[in-house]
Amino acid sequence: MLTDIKKNLYSPKFLISIFLIFLLCLLSDAPSVSARVPLSVLDEMVKMRREIWLEKGVRFSAPSVFFGFDCSIWYSVILPVIAAFPVIYNFSDEWFGDNYIMTLSRSGYKKYTIGKILSAFITGFMTAILGLLLFGITVYLIFPSVNEFANAGKLYLSGTYAEPVKAIAAKVINNSLICGSYAVLAIFLCLVIRDKFFSLSVLMVINYFSIKLEIKFLNSEAFLNNEEIRWLRIFFPNCQKDMYYFFPDYLDISFYFYIPAVVFLCLGVCAISFNLIKRRYRYGS
Repeated sequence: MLTDIKKNLYSPKFLISIFLIFLLCLLSDAPSVSARVPLSVLDEMVKMRREIWLEKGVRFSAPSVFFGFDCSIWYSVILPVIAAFPVIYNFSDEWFGDNYIMTLSRSGYKKYTIGKILSAFITGFMTAILGLLLFGITVYLIFPSVNEFANAGKLYLSGTYAEPVKAIAAKVINNSLICGSYAVLAIFLCLVIRDKFFSLSVLMVINYFSIKLEIKFLNSEAFLNNEEIRWLRIFFPNCQKDMYYFFPDYLDISFYFYIPAVVFLCLGVCAISFNLIKRRYRYGS
């Protein structure tokens, strides 16, 4: 497993994925200055309209801008590809090149499967953490702090979390868990589909259609106000990045109960992948 983790983390593809998450966050919507369509965070950085930021209030403070890193429809669509990119390429090169045979014969099915799944999750998780960290450092270096705003008062980022630090931590952990899950699912899809390009794109397509369905059916006032059925949003793939407030608001339980759900998903994928790997090694199919 350590060998797989090192292979993934030391790969140039891992650095590319970190940069792509950083770029994806830069292209998220910044708080709007007027009634016009808001500029991206990158546009605001280039314009450096500091006097306007201070005039418009704390929504242009560094914590607030960072908290909106996923404020883009393309974030949900493209994130699965970025999260799985370094993992799927390293795994597919080994798997389809038959380089797995020697490793599998030495380690055994169980150790080999667990190593691949766990290393994939860690790689996806670290990709998100480091990409968001890079974005956070950039935002905090450019945008003003809360204390720089006149009569700023207390900053509220979420109705679910009173403290901004807790809101940011929950959101970052949520998105990192999702990226780890995407990497694990990409390994599974690669075993089933047997094509690395489709393995990357399937999750992206699923998220795209999930967003379309959400816009059409789930954003109506009737649905959002119906407490008996609105919790169904937790089953939509593109909504997984919002579990940090769905769990407390919709289910009245701590967001961190989402962690066992992710563990359960990884265990299920690991069990199925074990049988697929065993079959391939024994029968070449």
